[in-house]
Amino acid sequence: MSCHPTADLIRKPRRTAVTLHPSDADATMQQLNQYLDPKLVKKSGEWQRIKDLLVLALPPDVMKKVVYASLEDTTLTVFCESPAWSSKLRFYDAEVRKVLSKNGTVIRAVTARSMPPVTPRP
Repeated sequence: MSCHPTADLIRKPRRTAVTLHPSDADATMQQLNQYLDPKLVKKSGEWQRIKDLLVLALPPDVMKKVVYASLEDTTLTVFCESPAWSSKLRFYDAEVRKVLSKNGTVIRAVTARSMPPVTPRP
């Protein structure tokens, strides 16, 4: 028992961890996918693929500042946290095109834009 009268009333939130068997996790994901827009799922997969390739082409300090990237036809647009990072990214244009072309994605142009990271509202 503590010496302060309200100390016993303040409780820390309980943390619970749920571990699913892989087959249960797959079934759960299939149920969730029923509610997701297929276009959104496809776009998310494309972003993950581009992100995986950008990790190979960019130094870690630059990659940390990449917010998002999108591929339209043969133009890759990479959004960074600030104009300064967008400018720095332009130095890696050739390396990005080289890595993506080695992995089957033809890129004719890489454009860099700035977009502040999205922060969750309190």
